Amino acid sequence: MQFIIPDPDKKRNLVNLLRGVGYHFDGSKGSELAFYHSVSSGFFPRFHIYIQWVDGGWAANIHLDQKKPSYEGSHAHSGEYEGEIIEKEIARLKKALLPDLLANLEDRC
Repeated sequence: MQFIIPDPDKKRNLVNLLRGVGYHFDGSKGSELAFYHSVSSGFFPRFHIYIQWVDGGWAANIHLDQKKPSYEGSHAHSGEYEGEIIEKEIARLKKALLPDLLANLEDRC
């Protein structure tokens, strides 16, 4: 599922912002940044977010990996790409990240 993190001036430090809400930087591939957030004390299940710059903000694609890939060398996994749990995580992220943006906009006024 995709959502947008507004950043009209491209000044937000996404690594620090997402770290503040429990995500870990997982590297980059080209122009895309990857982050993950473990839901429990183990490595799975975990949310994955892939972020890329678009006009006016960051396009974030999120899914939930339920378990690690079944076969060595395989990237296939049990992932959820939509549904209530994804929507709740997006709402949590927006609640945490958007007040930061609003505060920055108010400081400029």
